[in-house]
Amino acid sequence: MKKLIWIYLLILLSFIMSCSKEAFDNNGLDGLEAYATIVDAGVGAADGCGWMLQINDEYVHPENLPIEFQENGLDVYICYSLRNDSFYCGIAAIPYQSIDILNIYQQNRNCLPIHTYNSNTYSYHTDAITINEITIISNCLQIDLSYSGGCKTHEFLLFADLSIPDLSFKLAHNANDDPCEAWLTTTISYDLSPFKNPDSSSVGFFVEANGYRKYFEYIY
Repeated sequence: MKKLIWIYLLILLSFIMSCSKEAFDNNGLDGLEAYATIVDAGVGAADGCGWMLQINDEYVHPENLPIEFQENGLDVYICYSLRNDSFYCGIAAIPYQSIDILNIYQQNRNCLPIHTYNSNTYSYHTDAITINEITIISNCLQIDLSYSGGCKTHEFLLFADLSIPDLSFKLAHNANDDPCEAWLTTTISYDLSPFKNPDSSSVGFFVEANGYRKYFEYIY
């Protein structure tokens, strides 16, 4: 039974998280992913644009935004595909890219996204890092860590590895060639909510980083 649940979860996560992190102007690509903000751009009959999505500095028109997500200012994570047509609105009939939403989740504003590793998009850095403590608070994976630096900005990305039988999150650390040696400690949180299995009340996973590997259970 446990094996069947894991197979179902793997299929589900592959669908949810397989969206490649591409710019949404790559016409013809399905399964794109983005963190977006829902915008109420006014009633169409009054020369408004209706419900729009803001992705970075661009706006797109969702053809199928669910009613429960029609809330101005709501931060969401979406998987989507591009349509071949444009959406025109406003007095000037400005064209906007139309999209079909494949999956949509409310974004946890307190947590960073967990990415699916794609060598064409991300560079996986393994600079030295020490994991002090990992806890799960609500839907956030909270990682307390230490590292050597102080002169440059350090980047920490968490990747989901779906290529192995057990779900594993791998923490990447890019020190950007920081020459300083101050011992720094910080806490970073990552959003676990896209990994919920609707047929279970919990999901198990490993966290890995520079020799660190520990099993955790996400109960929701």
